[in-house]
Amino acid sequence: MKKQFNPSTKAYLIRGALYLLSLIALCAIPFALAQRNATNRVAANAAFMPKASAQAPLPSVRADESTPTGVVCSDYVTSTSTDTIVPGDTDTGNHCDDCTTSITFPFPVSLYGSTFTGALAGANGNLQFTGDSSSFLTSCPLPDTNLDAAILPYQGDLSTDSAITPDCSSFASGCGIFTSVTGTAPSRVFHIEWRAGVLGKPGTANFEVRFSEDNPSCFDIIYGSTVDNGLFEESGVQQSAAGPGATTFSCTAAALTNGLKVTYCCSEPSPTPSPTPSPTPSPTPSPTPSPSPTPTPSQIALTANGYKMRGFDTVDLFWSGATSANIDIKRDGVAPSTQYPIGRAALRIARQAKGAQLPLYIRCAKRAVETARIRGP
Repeated sequence: MKKQFNPSTKAYLIRGALYLLSLIALCAIPFALAQRNATNRVAANAAFMPKASAQAPLPSVRADESTPTGVVCSDYVTSTSTDTIVPGDTDTGNHCDDCTTSITFPFPVSLYGSTFTGALAGANGNLQFTGDSSSFLTSCPLPDTNLDAAILPYQGDLSTDSAITPDCSSFASGCGIFTSVTGTAPSRVFHIEWRAGVLGKPGTANFEVRFSEDNPSCFDIIYGSTVDNGLFEESGVQQSAAGPGATTFSCTAAALTNGLKVTYCCSEPSPTPSPTPSPTPSPTPSPTPSPSPTPTPSQIALTANGYKMRGFDTVDLFWSGATSANIDIKRDGVAPSTQYPIGRAALRIARQAKGAQLPLYIRCAKRAVETARIRGP
C-alpha cells in the first residue's frame, strides 16, 4: 500500500529547504566579496610598487677583435747610416706642382702612436697623415705651421710636373712619386720614392721614405742625388702643426747628402722615478780663505823721441819689459779715443787742437822690443 504524505508536512519540508538555501547564500556572498577585495588589494599594491631599474647590458666583446698596431710614442730620435734608394715601380699619378696624391699602405703604419692605412704624398717633399696642404714653404725648427701630422723628408719648393721643370728629363721615367713593396708578410717593406725638379733653379731631388712591417716603431729616409743637399729645405717629422711632438733633422742646411740614411725611432716617455729622500749632511765648516798676494806689476821701460817730419809733429816710442799680451800707454791716465793702425800696433790718438801733444795711448802685440812712430796733424 502506497504511503501518503501529509500536505502540511510537505509544506514544512519545502519551507525548511528554502531557509537552508538562504542561509548558505548569506554565508557565501560575504566570503566571495572578501576574496574579490583581497584580489583587488593585491593588484593595487602591485600597481603602486616601484619598478626595478633596468640593468644596462654588458658590452659584448668580439673574439676576433684585435688591438691597434699603433706604437705608443711621444717623440722620435734619429740615427744615421748609409744606404741606397730602392726604385719605385708603381706610379702614383703625382705629376703636378703644389699638389698631393693619396697613397694606400700595404700594411698599417704607425705615427706618434696612431695607426694609418694611407696618407697623402705631396709634390713638395712631404707625406701628410692628416690634413691636405699644398705649402711649399719651410718653417723650422719643426713643427712647420703650414702642415699637420706629417713626415718631411725634403720639404721645399719642388715640382713633379715635367712641363714646368725641364730637368725632370734627367730621370728615365720623368718626375713623379713612385712606390714599391719588397719582402713578404709579415716582413714587408714599403718604399715611397720622390723624383722631383726644383723650382727657381736648375736641378733635381731624389729621396725615399721607407716603412717596415715588422718594425712599426721606426721609419727610414734615404737620400739620393739632390741639387743642394737640403740647403733650402727642411726635414723631420711632426705630430701636428702645433706639436707637441716634433723632431727636426735638418733646417735649411746642406746635410742631406747622397747615400745618407736617417732612421727615426719612437722615444717612449720614461716614467718619473719616485724621489728617494737623502739624509741631510752635517754642515762642514768652511776654511777661512787666505788673502791672495797682490802681484807686483812688471816694469816697462818706455822712451820717446819727438821731432818734426814733413811739417808734422812726430813721436817715436820705444818700450821693453812687457810680460802680458798687450800694454796700454795713456795720457794723464785717460785712454784717447781715436784709433789708427800702424804696423802691428793699434794706436788710439786724442785729436784735440792742432799742434797739441800727440798721441799718448798705444796697445800693441807683445814683443821683446816694440817701436811705433806716430805723427800728429
